[in-house]
Amino acid sequence: DNGLVIGKWKSDIFGCFNDLVPNCLLATFCPCVSLAQTLHRIGMYTFNTVLIVFAGMYLLYLVFYILQCSASSSISFNSMGYPVVSAAATFWWYIALALQIAAFVLFMVIRMRVRKAFQIPGTPLEDCACSFFCSCCVLAQMASHTESFTPNQCTFSPKDTLPGYEF
Repeated sequence: DNGLVIGKWKSDIFGCFNDLVPNCLLATFCPCVSLAQTLHRIGMYTFNTVLIVFAGMYLLYLVFYILQCSASSSISFNSMGYPVVSAAATFWWYIALALQIAAFVLFMVIRMRVRKAFQIPGTPLEDCACSFFCSCCVLAQMASHTESFTPNQCTFSPKDTLPGYEF
């Protein structure tokens, strides 16, 4: 027994405001760190692995978004007066969108796995909706549940891994 709540979420989906520092701030502005701390805490993945994968995804998203913006900065118009978007802008937009969708799906799957590990009632539809509409709230909820942070201390390193969880 490690003291973590079983059978229900420790905080509701908007419970991140209970621990503004660091939970809400990390989940909103450093989601890679928040997720890495949470998954390391329960032994699902190592801190560095999650940090590298998700930071890489976010960095690639930003690069592709900037490329898309720069490729579409000069708008041309066809003979009928309609704007024409360059093929390069469309390509970079689809790549950025694919990365956003991948992050959303990963958040949804991770929330389902955490919910299952802690025997928390819910449905995949609920996981999907929460992950889609408020992914930072999902990250904060999982961080609260796993106690992966120390309230009022903003640290970027993980807490010790808890024993006993199978993923």
